[in-house]
Amino acid sequence: MNYKAILLTVFSSALAVFCPQLLGYQYFSFPWYTCLGMVALSFSRFHGVRHGIPCPELLYLASSYVGWLLLPTILPASQVWSADELLWRFDANFGYVEVPLAQLLLNHQVANVIVHLAYTGLPLVGVIIYLALPNSVALRRKFCIAAGLGTFVLVFYRICPAAGPLYLFGRHFPDAVTQMVQPHLRIMGGVALNCAPSGHVAWALVLWWFTYRYCGWRMRFFAGGFFFLTCLATLGLGEHYVIDLVVAVPFAAALMASADREWRAAGGYCLVLVIWLVSLFHGWALQLSHSSVWILCWITISTPWWGRVKGAVREQRFFRSKPSLPEQAARS
Repeated sequence: MNYKAILLTVFSSALAVFCPQLLGYQYFSFPWYTCLGMVALSFSRFHGVRHGIPCPELLYLASSYVGWLLLPTILPASQVWSADELLWRFDANFGYVEVPLAQLLLNHQVANVIVHLAYTGLPLVGVIIYLALPNSVALRRKFCIAAGLGTFVLVFYRICPAAGPLYLFGRHFPDAVTQMVQPHLRIMGGVALNCAPSGHVAWALVLWWFTYRYCGWRMRFFAGGFFFLTCLATLGLGEHYVIDLVVAVPFAAALMASADREWRAAGGYCLVLVIWLVSLFHGWALQLSHSSVWILCWITISTPWWGRVKGAVREQRFFRSKPSLPEQAARS
């Protein structure tokens, strides 16, 4: 009898059932979906799933909560200057697309529910894709490495602290926002400064890249659709600026490169991200022309994206050319 699977399943199920009442958060929230993901990980042990690390449930719980626990210490909103006004002014280059998206969601309840589910359901979707990977310890270990390294997003939050347009304008978002003709740094108490880069978009993109490499078309379609909904949710709910989504791409590429032990590529992606964040925080990026912004954003997105796609194609060719175990036995 698999006592470890039974014990972890009972523990995870108890968290999902009782923690919302004990800790004060709601069902269908980010923490609750984290608990459901733990239940799925524990239950998978009864079906012969080979995990990348001995106890992924605990890593999953830690990676989901460590950031939230450390964020107020690393970035106390009442003491740290926020770059929200600068980021909002920079988003003028994209036509403030957050405003019409937010108005659309406010006027269409079904769309609002769907994007809310996509935004809060990220932990559960991550587990679903983890379990959909080929039953290989090495592949799932890569996934766990990328998930664990995701907590380093806190370092980048510290470089360019910001909260998002919803918290910048409060009840005036999205119908009564201003363009911030003379933006400046400001103190915004009582908010979480976890805006740039977008952790949601970065992790949704990592999930899509994993399915592109190792899964069939159904999971690729599922992960791609989830990535699209996550982008809509982060903007339409007022949680992020457009530039947050742009700089999330090199961060996601750095996570994938680190999981593949491509340290030079990972360092290059992180350098691009740091340059963007420093330029935004100090206002240097606001001096760029409209066309320069679009060109630089296109390069920032396309270069790591193309690098990850080339790596995926190269790895797929390697696995196709490698003989399977039955073929090796027949040859011997």
